[in-house]
Amino acid sequence: MNTSYNGSGFIVAKEGNTYTVLTAAHVVSNETSKFEILAPDGKRYPVDSATIQRDEGVDLAVVRFTSTENYQVATLANYNPNNGDYVFLGGYPKLGQTDPKWNFGAGLMFDKELGILSTGSISLETDDSGLVSSSSTFAGGYEMVYTNISYGGMSGAPVLDTQGRVIGIHGSVEGEYVNDEAQQEFVEVQLGYSLGISTSTFLGIAPRLNVKNLLPVENTAPAQLSEQQQQSILEAILSIAVPQSQASASQWLTRGNQLWRLGQLDEAQKAFDKAIQLNDSALMYLAWYGKGLTLFEQKKMKKLPPH
Repeated sequence: MNTSYNGSGFIVAKEGNTYTVLTAAHVVSNETSKFEILAPDGKRYPVDSATIQRDEGVDLAVVRFTSTENYQVATLANYNPNNGDYVFLGGYPKLGQTDPKWNFGAGLMFDKELGILSTGSISLETDDSGLVSSSSTFAGGYEMVYTNISYGGMSGAPVLDTQGRVIGIHGSVEGEYVNDEAQQEFVEVQLGYSLGISTSTFLGIAPRLNVKNLLPVENTAPAQLSEQQQQSILEAILSIAVPQSQASASQWLTRGNQLWRLGQLDEAQKAFDKAIQLNDSALMYLAWYGKGLTLFEQKKMKKLPPH
């Protein structure tokens, strides 16, 4: 993190007192900035910019810090998750002026092919917050698509499977910057899914990033969840509270997107309808697009056979 923005990351290796942290490259892209690492115990460690290493074409970077403290090293898992698998995302969003606080939530994974069909196509036009706009192709290594809610500051956060193993690195969310007439400023509007880079992609470039002393990588998928476990996770996803307020059109759009991801389709449609009613010309097409996504999902749900 620096004084103006923050990202997330996790420790992937330890050699002596030197820890290696994996994050998204755009988090540390400003070469003139001074960065520091905020450890889980609240201690802060300066980052020597000369130790930051990136790999061209993949939105990943490693940074290093030195400490005599004993911090946990992440367990990596290298396998292909299935469409519909439950996954978890944990990171440190910066909301308002307070220090970043841990945010953890569940979601569903899409396989790569379905992700491409669902999101259109994504390019690596990424800013410090991890926002990407639609363009021509998946790029920068972003081939993971999932429904977990994410916020600015969570770029570089681990995507975890049901055994707590890292299967990917979060880095982007679909959306656009638009002019919100009510707020009289350009604002970030999320509309779509969260995007990540797989552990396998990181492992492929790890030698070029001089990452050594990784823990043994696990290559097996997690054990199948019981019906009770699946139900518990599903209830957690659907019960996540999404804040309400006297909101502008862009805020209603973001709320609608969050509800749509969580599967709360009726509430999502109400949020998109509210954005449409506010008649913000710069946001109208996004509001109708969001409503279209919701109606499409509702239509699919009606076609599903009864259990």
